Amino acid sequence: MTLKRILALLAVLAVAGAGLAWYILITPSNPLTRLFQRPISDVDARIIIGPYPEERDFELLKRNGVESVVTLLNPAIPYENTLLEREKLVAAKHGLQLRSFPMSSILGQRFGSEYDTSAAAAEAIATAPGKVYLHCYLGMHRIQV
Repeated sequence: MTLKRILALLAVLAVAGAGLAWYILITPSNPLTRLFQRPISDVDARIIIGPYPEERDFELLKRNGVESVVTLLNPAIPYENTLLEREKLVAAKHGLQLRSFPMSSILGQRFGSEYDTSAAAAEAIATAPGKVYLHCYLGMHRIQV
């Protein structure tokens, strides 16, 4: 195999790998991501916590009296922006109010100054009428703050 063919093969593999990684990130319901996600907590509680909600999750939340969703996804992170835009549409479709309080985290590591102002999200949750669904990407790291 010539050097040109090896380089072309490596380029194709790199593009395919990047495409697969992007798909995994913008599809949190994929089997790999599901291994690391927290399940949706007790739906009878006033504050329900969990991972990024898919369409079926919105249906479950709506049936259980959730009136608003508080998201900690950060639109400055490209894949989270894609998910946030999708979530806005699905929340509106189900008649749920969506409140956004961006926090940055990658693989559980905090970054950015948003963690210093997390009290705004806590106050929005505490004063929201009815049940609230609080989530971040996996439902594990940012929601603990």
